[in-house]
Amino acid sequence: MENEIIYDVIRNIREFHSMISNDFVLKSQIPNLSSKYIRDFVNTESNTVDAEFMSLIISYQELVTRALITSDFEFNYSDLDFRSRVKQRDSIVNKMLYYVLNTNQQGKVSVNKCLNDLLGFRIQLNCFDHNNNGVDLMCGQLHLDSNYKILCKNSCKDSYNGTHVYIYGSNFTFPWELQIWDSNDSNENERSHSEHKAKRAYISWPQIHAESMPSNNIKGG
Repeated sequence: MENEIIYDVIRNIREFHSMISNDFVLKSQIPNLSSKYIRDFVNTESNTVDAEFMSLIISYQELVTRALITSDFEFNYSDLDFRSRVKQRDSIVNKMLYYVLNTNQQGKVSVNKCLNDLLGFRIQLNCFDHNNNGVDLMCGQLHLDSNYKILCKNSCKDSYNGTHVYIYGSNFTFPWELQIWDSNDSNENERSHSEHKAKRAYISWPQIHAESMPSNNIKGG
């Protein structure tokens, strides 16, 4: 029964992702998010994010936000404490700059690996076993059935316990993330999330934030 519920959630998110993202691809010029690196969109001299790319992300955010308002996810899965959130612009800028300036990779990380949670979902189940490979198997089956890239990862580490499902679609669509928690881990996971953000230096660079916003970077036509 539990696997059937999870399968239904993932399948419906996949369909929602397909509807939103494929429409966006048709109307926008999106680079290959798998072959492009984060450093391709960050100016390391000024420590700013490319304005055109940021504008693309903002347009996508706005589209996703409008679509979420009319969705029934939270109502249909209220017994799973279903939650959703669109990643905030300053968090996106911080994350991109972090991967360029604060890691050994120096930004040589694919865009769809760094920005894999522009839209995030979370469900909670009682006594969920993160070592059960059932979710991984169903993601593989959904991928095969629809040729729609979906990956599952056991993300348990230190005090955090979660299984993450990433709905990629194609190389030209921004990935979404579904986190699956055991309800008994909720409080500890919330604390772990807060600590994780602090450790990754999500970042006190107000000037960088300002210069990375499209309103400051895009020249009028």
